[in-house]
Amino acid sequence: MKPNHHKNQLLKSHICICIFILFLTVPFGFTVNAQINASKGIPSFNNYSVGGNLRAASQQVWNVDQDKFGVIYTGTSSGLHKFDGVNWELLTSPVQEFNTNVRSTLLSSSGTFYYGSLGDFGFVTQDTIGNTLMKSLITYMPKDILINDIWSIREVNGKIYFQSREAIFIYSPDAEDKATSITIWKPDTAFMYAFSLHGKYYVHQMNLGLYEETNGSLTLIPGSAFLGENRVQVLLPYKKQNEFLVGAFSGGLYRYDGSSFQ
Repeated sequence: MKPNHHKNQLLKSHICICIFILFLTVPFGFTVNAQINASKGIPSFNNYSVGGNLRAASQQVWNVDQDKFGVIYTGTSSGLHKFDGVNWELLTSPVQEFNTNVRSTLLSSSGTFYYGSLGDFGFVTQDTIGNTLMKSLITYMPKDILINDIWSIREVNGKIYFQSREAIFIYSPDAEDKATSITIWKPDTAFMYAFSLHGKYYVHQMNLGLYEETNGSLTLIPGSAFLGENRVQVLLPYKKQNEFLVGAFSGGLYRYDGSSFQ
């Protein structure tokens, strides 16, 4: 992944977190259109209440992101909502009779916008007359593979990693044979959350520790077994290329210097 793209993805992640907090802290029961003195550094904001164009929306927001055109997509317990600045639209699941949780999205370096939901993952596209559609990738999967919630989507070296508790599905968009474009990794226990940092892929396995991808497979990072009992929520870059910060759900914040955790 190109460095500039990596920085842009981090910036977008921080923006999305701020928007997500705004969804949680502003009540859903009324609509606010606030124009506050911008010269004081206080931003203007709109609050969209459930009802009207958002009548199908859930009050549980999992993810907020933008595509390459600036269109906002919000993943909720009701599905994937598209907002073009004026209108909200709930997209229809391509594989199920009813919409389900959309917990993760990703704008890739190629400009493709990916989604991950309960029992499905794929990308957003348009038909010949401009309607926005969700296109599933599970048609390239063996039918006996169990897919529950996709908790994270990451990109490393052009490959897209869809992470569930039960498996990680690695999609190669440039593969000539789509039938073999997806590789599947199974956990020894359960994959909790996954991250991409410094061009590498990391994932936490419950009761085992933090793993990194090495030569196409997952390897336990020495000294990370103490993280197994906790839940790794955050992985952030630090001062040097091989350093990063690890935030555990209830275990605190740790620094990894490339050889040990402190």
